[in-house]
Amino acid sequence: MKVGKKQLIFPKTLILTVVMTGLILMLSNISVHAQTTTGLVQTHNSVKTPAQTDTAKGEIAIDARTGQIIYQKNAQKKLPIASLSKLMTVYIVIQRIQAHELSWNDKVKISPQVAEISAIPGTTSAGLVSGREYTVRELCDAALIGSASGAAMALGQKISGNSQAFADLMNQTAKKIGIKDATFYNASGLTNCGTHGLKLKNVPEMAVNTMSAKSVAILSKQLLHTDPKILDITKQP
Repeated sequence: MKVGKKQLIFPKTLILTVVMTGLILMLSNISVHAQTTTGLVQTHNSVKTPAQTDTAKGEIAIDARTGQIIYQKNAQKKLPIASLSKLMTVYIVIQRIQAHELSWNDKVKISPQVAEISAIPGTTSAGLVSGREYTVRELCDAALIGSASGAAMALGQKISGNSQAFADLMNQTAKKIGIKDATFYNASGLTNCGTHGLKLKNVPEMAVNTMSAKSVAILSKQLLHTDPKILDITKQP
């Protein structure tokens, strides 16, 4: 008996909207304009043209199934992406899991440097404790739902061993999926100096991850096609 190709199941209407401003970066549902730092949101509603945002520096809305562009504004302008960086981190994690090089239940021991990032006042945090172990799934949930920077950095350490190696992997992965304008310095989206003991050498203190709204949409679409179940995580309150 022949086995056909595995088909990806998406909701009837799945629209991704990326709105990038100087202070806020959100991936949202254009029908309800739900705001979230790193969320992927699904809708079964009819497609509506998103209202233009005066403060937005880059915007795009695409059909996640076909890649068709529905709306765009300065979509190819390279901008800081902050916590949207975590989408690439989780995408790499899922790639490793599907390649059987990593498991959702694998344990990740938190380093003192990651614990320090997790405790920075004014940043999103999961309260990770130095020396304690968390599963890959727990850290991915924290990164996607709570936008926890420490969780993303811990995942990067688990996969590549150090920040520089994971940043290199992020940049290489971006090119492999057709993104040419991305620059990644860390797994979380913090400034280089904001990663404290894990900051990169010979890189400006205030260096940040950058990418265009169009490229964020490409990454989001790729993430959904790789693992549609990611919506089960991001739709959690």
